Amino acid sequence: MEPTILVFTWFWLNHSPVSTQIEFSTMALCQDARQNMIRDRKRVVEDYVEKSKRRSDDSDSRRVPQLAAACVALVPRKVPADQASGADWLMSQPVNVLDWGLQKVASTADSIRSIKVIYDHDGIHSDESLGVDFTLNDTGQFKYVIQASVTTRSPELVSDRYCLAALSAWRQAVLRTNGDNPSASIIEWFSHADRNQPSPPKKIAEAIASNFDFKMTINGIGNQPSINCTTPFAAAP
Repeated sequence: MEPTILVFTWFWLNHSPVSTQIEFSTMALCQDARQNMIRDRKRVVEDYVEKSKRRSDDSDSRRVPQLAAACVALVPRKVPADQASGADWLMSQPVNVLDWGLQKVASTADSIRSIKVIYDHDGIHSDESLGVDFTLNDTGQFKYVIQASVTTRSPELVSDRYCLAALSAWRQAVLRTNGDNPSASIIEWFSHADRNQPSPPKKIAEAIASNFDFKMTINGIGNQPSINCTTPFAAAP
């Protein structure tokens, strides 16, 4: 963990200041030490004023050493690649809201272990729950595919229409109640917890949604070939 520096300076009227630096392992410890120093200085001033009153002396607190203290985090040091440990490397890597948002996309999709597909065609009725294998594929240029793969137990249902029915069920499960409003899911995934940050560009949800697609792969039993179908993130298949 990179240290934080507490810089405190004592100075007297008409004297040059004297500064000291102390290293702390975290900003929290540094802030605690700073507050303790401020409280100590306050007690010194109060004691000086009280004694001055008893002496009928001038209670000018400027005769007491003044304190200025600040906590400053050090810039992460550059560690040569051949000397860096795993922790050194991880600590030097940036993390942004895009990274965090993609992790939330993956976590949401990965939490869905099965989908129910309801399908009627040529007198065949399907109402089966299918186990889901999930991947989030980065196809480059900020383009991502939220992909599911399932295996149906009925060879007759391995068709393009069945694939679209499964894709629709998969998309709805990932978006939960936001299936008719996919931008709401984007806002949930890519929002920042600190509301004091600068506001995002207008229509950011619509812009980000265009960078995602849903994809479904249906695997049949036996020698049935696999079938794929896709749909844009914001459009129902």
